[in-house]
Amino acid sequence: MTGAVPIDNNPWFVLELNAEAAFTITGLWMLAARSRRTLIHLPLRGKPPPEPSLATAPVGELDLVLSHYVASGA
Repeated sequence: MTGAVPIDNNPWFVLELNAEAAFTITGLWMLAARSRRTLIHLPLRGKPPPEPSLATAPVGELDLVLSHYVASGA
């Protein structure tokens, strides 16, 4: 996927996206949120940041994993 770069801005992680990547990741996130058994791995390592980039830290070797979250109830 082009146009999506995870950046390690210590202590937070930032995901820089262009409009096309944001639309795609939104759809994948909705898919992952609907099923407990869905795990989506997006390999984003080594991708250049989209233009214009606000990245102040070097791009690391990070990927994005989307999954369903189930809160433990009391």
